[in-house]
Amino acid sequence: MTEQSPRFLMGVDIGGTFTDGVLLDRDTGAIFATKVLTSQRHEDAALAAIRELCRAASAEMDDVAMVAHATTLASNTVLLRRGGRIALLTNRGFEDILYLAREGRYDTYNLSLIFVDPLVERANCRGVGGRILVDGTEFAPLQAGDVANVAAEWNQGAIEAVAVCFLHSYVEGAHEQQAMRHLRAVLGADLPISLSSEVSPEMREYERACTTALNAYLQPAMGNYMRRLEEGLRESDYRRKMYVMLSSGGLTTAETASRFPVRMLESGPVAGVHAAAYVARMLGGLDAVGLDVGGTTAKISLIIGGQPTRSGAQEVCRTDRFAKGSGLPVQLPSIDLLEIGAGGGSIARVDALGFLQVGPESAESHPGPVCYGLGGEEPTVTDAAAVLGYIDPAAFAGGSMRLNVEAAAVALARLGSEVEMNAEETAAAVLDVLNESMAQAMRVHLAERGQDAAELVLVASGGGGPLHGVEVARKVGIPEVVVPRRPGVLSAVGLVLTPPAIELAQSHVARLDESADWDGINGLLDGMRLRAAALLEGTGVDAATARADWAADLRWIGQTHAFRVPLPPPPYGSSATAAIVQAFNDEAVRLHGATLQETVLEALTWRVSVTGPEVVVPPEPLRGGQSESKTARVYAAGSGWVDVAVLDRESLQVGYDGSGPALIIDSSSTCAVGPGDTFSIDEHGNLRIRIAPAEGSR
Repeated sequence: MTEQSPRFLMGVDIGGTFTDGVLLDRDTGAIFATKVLTSQRHEDAALAAIRELCRAASAEMDDVAMVAHATTLASNTVLLRRGGRIALLTNRGFEDILYLAREGRYDTYNLSLIFVDPLVERANCRGVGGRILVDGTEFAPLQAGDVANVAAEWNQGAIEAVAVCFLHSYVEGAHEQQAMRHLRAVLGADLPISLSSEVSPEMREYERACTTALNAYLQPAMGNYMRRLEEGLRESDYRRKMYVMLSSGGLTTAETASRFPVRMLESGPVAGVHAAAYVARMLGGLDAVGLDVGGTTAKISLIIGGQPTRSGAQEVCRTDRFAKGSGLPVQLPSIDLLEIGAGGGSIARVDALGFLQVGPESAESHPGPVCYGLGGEEPTVTDAAAVLGYIDPAAFAGGSMRLNVEAAAVALARLGSEVEMNAEETAAAVLDVLNESMAQAMRVHLAERGQDAAELVLVASGGGGPLHGVEVARKVGIPEVVVPRRPGVLSAVGLVLTPPAIELAQSHVARLDESADWDGINGLLDGMRLRAAALLEGTGVDAATARADWAADLRWIGQTHAFRVPLPPPPYGSSATAAIVQAFNDEAVRLHGATLQETVLEALTWRVSVTGPEVVVPPEPLRGGQSESKTARVYAAGSGWVDVAVLDRESLQVGYDGSGPALIIDSSSTCAVGPGDTFSIDEHGNLRIRIAPAEGSR
């Protein structure tokens, strides 16, 4: 294989329990896949997956055109509070900004609210003199002596990174740039410094400060991790760039990701959303909801017209998983998804009131579920599925490990003794509790976005998505489930199918009427596009081939909140106002069912997403063949042990039709089809399951 025509694309997705890898042959469409347990040093798991893929394909790293990477390390670092010891520099008088937050209660009538702790110790939040006004003019110069004195104190306190957030720096960032120079003079050139004007140039001081603090908090851990992984790749003879998935849904260089690690908070889940959207486009641009169930979490996403829905903000570390405002805000563009603690490693327990609970705590990969035999003692969802017969203990994770079903049954029987149930009854209850938890989260997610479940399909992925997807769809009222090929590694597949992309946001308040400064707005937007293109330069994307998509956060004067509205491409002028108003009204109808009372339209934040050309690869060849007739004994709640058909997914030919109950297995997952459900294999190799209505709903 020559240097000019490398043959393979590689994707590695590090999850909380398993690290998934795929190697795609872009000449033939063939895909090689692997799963390895995620280790404490995530880069070791990634490199192990890479070696296994090269061995399976008889490939050398010189044959690999691209390594794309996604990881949960950023989100886990924040959730587990394993980031660096950081400091915050802000304006004098605003030192408490992270502690005051919004001064609101996310649940008005709850007298026992638990608020999330800030990431910066209060003693390390320091203010200095100087002030920029809301229009970007300087009211008072930055006090360089104040900055130097604060830096000297921090230099004695083992500070690992600094966040700088001054008032109105989203309009004018000169003071933050000056502060960085003074800090570096004292703290050294290697100390990571995050500026809010670079990390999140958007209005709202608390959200911007929190996002910048998150970036600083992640920089030491993520920077070291990226360096170790790149060193490992070089030692494996990989000489090209490594690309990283961002929360906004595009690939970027490791250098950009290390500089802005807060953009990686949803790196792994977003790769799965992109793959689910690819499947939806393959089926004609269906409206769908993605359900990606891994070992630690379940991710729910909405796909409209074959494209993932997007958000201008997200939250992490929520103290109440369904309560907006109970976590740390992240004011950055992101694929819109909901993540809950529900997966194969979710631990089952009986709470103080005697009710069975599942998750959000997870056994992860170590010590793992009881059936792994790695030291886990508390029963998990995987243990329950194995005891009920849904998982072949000899074929789990492609046969890479054999499950100890007997040990899992003992653990479940011990748990069941607390609620007067045997092992099988307890296992069935564990799965039902988990399914209802995911169904509840999906109902809320769809309702908040004005979507009717009956008009969607569910795309199931992850190691547990096919196992739980049919019952979740039945509970929510979704009529069809689509299980793509290789669902257990679909996030890794998404990495090699996603083009390089970057999304930027810039706050610039403007009334869109006769007073609008259209020249100023167009100049701002052109600058945003150029900055986005510059961030993509390292990925090899030619600016002439990149696509720019535009949006803005709009509201009528008098509204409290704005919402994101897709816009036609600039430049804009007075003649564009009617089209923008129409786009706003269309989005209002979609979200709220009606247009809102018109006053004057106001833009708060402008957004651009610049995307490279789509990755084009031939479809993976369908193997087909004759599926052997097998059966397995599965425990069903209310029916006891029953015999069900067992089918090999890759042996099912296009056009195959069948009905449940059945288990359809592949190397990375098991799909459970219920009684009365019917299924078929479409021309793309997708498994299509039509859900029978739940009892009592016919």
